[in-house]
Amino acid sequence: MTASSLSGARDAGVDGAVQGSVVATYLHGPALARNPALADLLLAWTVGHPLGPLKLTEVERLRGERLAVPRRRRGA
Repeated sequence: MTASSLSGARDAGVDGAVQGSVVATYLHGPALARNPALADLLLAWTVGHPLGPLKLTEVERLRGERLAVPRRRRGA
């Protein structure tokens, strides 16, 4: 992932950039809980190797349901 791959992609629901070992994002709310891929990336950097998959079907189902709920717009 490069900084240019994420910057300016607000319409795609993406906010932030990664370049090398620097992660920049708008941290408002539970960023790691809502983005397990980012949490996995940071943990992999910490332990020094990629982590194996952890299959928790109930967590994946709940996350899918939660992400399917429309977000409130500001000022609405």
